[in-house]
Amino acid sequence: MAQGDYQFLKGLKPQEIITEVKIFQGGKNSKTLAYANITILDIFVVKNLRIVKGNKGVFIGMPSLKRNDGQYRDIFFPIRQEARDLITDVLISAYENETGEKLTKEDYPPQYN
Repeated sequence: MAQGDYQFLKGLKPQEIITEVKIFQGGKNSKTLAYANITILDIFVVKNLRIVKGNKGVFIGMPSLKRNDGQYRDIFFPIRQEARDLITDVLISAYENETGEKLTKEDYPPQYN
């Protein structure tokens, strides 16, 4: 496969791309509503995604590590907005199905710092 040749993803349904979702409850008094793990294409696992209720609505926090200077750096993040939207939609849907709570999604800009 040539670099940048993602034709095999075209026409796949979201559940064929994100093939497994596991939701874990967040803290009771925390902005983190839940943690999640996802499996992508049955070959790649991403752990410690966070479903967060922020001041502007619900967004997905990507897994991150704390640096020596105290700042956090995302260690996994989608490059394309379509991928971010897919992950957000799938995780919010899974959270709603798991908890019965209906959430509203706000646009969440990518963080590349």
